[in-house]
Amino acid sequence: MSKNSWYSLLLNKKLWIAAQLFISIIRDYRHGKLQEMHPAKIMLVAFTCVYIISPIDILPDFFLIIGWIDDLCLMYALCKFLHRELRAYCEKKGWEAQWALLQSDEK
Repeated sequence: MSKNSWYSLLLNKKLWIAAQLFISIIRDYRHGKLQEMHPAKIMLVAFTCVYIISPIDILPDFFLIIGWIDDLCLMYALCKFLHRELRAYCEKKGWEAQWALLQSDEK
């Protein structure tokens, strides 16, 4: 994979929208505004956020591109696992445009 394609992957809007969703879910749960989602699923979101920012990874981030692969795979898997919950959360927050972008083929 070329250097430009790695940069485009990191600049992908979907990744940033997913990260914003995860942070917003944790924030809303912490403030008692999110009762619909099961606490175990919120813990998965929190674990994912901690794992991504943690320097301790399966593939350490100091390996640059290779080190980000496990983080991206974890974000992708969580988005697939929490598909219904994320859609309902976006609808509740009025973020239909962000949800539509997450579902689109646009990068």
